[in-house]
Amino acid sequence: IDGILVVDQDRMTSLQNQRFVDLFKMPQHLADAGADESRLRWATDIVKNPEQFVQKVLYLYAHPNEISRDEIEFKDGTILDRYSSPAIGKDGKYYGRIWTYRDMTERKRTEESLRLLGSAVEQSKESIVITDAELNLPGPRIIFVNPAFTRMTGYTAEEAFGKTPRMLQGPRSDRAVLSRLRRNLEQGETFEGETVNYRKNGGAFNVEWQIAPIHNSSGKTTHFVAIQRDITERK
Repeated sequence: IDGILVVDQDRMTSLQNQRFVDLFKMPQHLADAGADESRLRWATDIVKNPEQFVQKVLYLYAHPNEISRDEIEFKDGTILDRYSSPAIGKDGKYYGRIWTYRDMTERKRTEESLRLLGSAVEQSKESIVITDAELNLPGPRIIFVNPAFTRMTGYTAEEAFGKTPRMLQGPRSDRAVLSRLRRNLEQGETFEGETVNYRKNGGAFNVEWQIAPIHNSSGKTTHFVAIQRDITERK
């Protein structure tokens, strides 16, 4: 539910909902106050950039036909999406402004977490591969590889997408290890092991795997994520 505030042309509150009051953590005496100035003073105590906040509000009151959308950050870390538009009557006259506020805090935190995770995966020195959960050929199909995978195998992301990681296997790949790998994945368990894989140019290398299932909210395995290390030198 969005917080809604409607202010008339004299900057007096003509309508507000409880969500608006809650989002601004407003005490009841201010929630009952009609003048917008008192609410503005309250906001300057809780927003992170009070001067910018006040300037934007005053600007919009001075330019009644403007539509605006921006973000407000509170000192406690809350982030609100703010949308403001003029209230125009059927007669075409300006009757005030409509303000709507939406709490974006969790969404922003999730976006930042995903950005950091994506950056970590992209910059990882370990090869990371994500596939779908279909174990029978032609699956599992690769849906993501990071740059370290290309450096390790010689295959670009475009060459790997839609293919199966079995394309890296060859004559010296340990069949017993591969059988154990399949059993673990069929049972939704993690796997750790070593074998020999082959690069795009045909060169063999020793690889250490860690593969884990990714489950959805109902517990069904939807994908597998594999971390692969070239341990040829260590061997």
